[in-house]
Amino acid sequence: MRCHREKWLRNFTYIFAVASSAWAAQISQNLISTMACVLIVDDDLSVQLTLEFCLQDAGYSVMLAEDGPAGLRVAAEKQVDLILLDVNMPQMNGIAVCQALKANPALSHIPVVVMTSCPTRETVSHAIAAGALEVMSKPFELAQLYAIVARNLPGGEKKAEAPPAQSPRIQPEGLPPPNLRSETFGLGN
Repeated sequence: MRCHREKWLRNFTYIFAVASSAWAAQISQNLISTMACVLIVDDDLSVQLTLEFCLQDAGYSVMLAEDGPAGLRVAAEKQVDLILLDVNMPQMNGIAVCQALKANPALSHIPVVVMTSCPTRETVSHAIAAGALEVMSKPFELAQLYAIVARNLPGGEKKAEAPPAQSPRIQPEGLPPPNLRSETFGLGN
């Protein structure tokens, strides 16, 4: 009798664990599906990670691509609500990527914001002609980033709020907490 109870308890525990993980996965998927997804296409890892941190902190889902062809692949394979696209990249520059996105009927609906550290009139006019909605200059301020992302999401809807001014962060001992709201991120190219 004891053997049957142990076997039953083991089976019940296994079934409960599987059911719980499936339930947790479903809840997680539902939460993710309600968040706006931003694809960051930039060959500079520091830019990718900075933008990813800032946007995730604001409640957005973020995907990364290291160059133009990778960005086109991710945009075609995943549900993307907005693309932040660097101009100066190897293999395929941001203007060419934007043109390819807008030429593809399955991807042309995705809003594109082009990022550049050198926003000349020529760069801006080429980006807008290629189909970009806006050009964001680097370095950028967090308030500017949040405003640009919010206004360029489909329907102009803001799907996430900027984090509170004093959002809790794990801070190494002895270092003052960063004031991210007032910092300008000096991100090149």
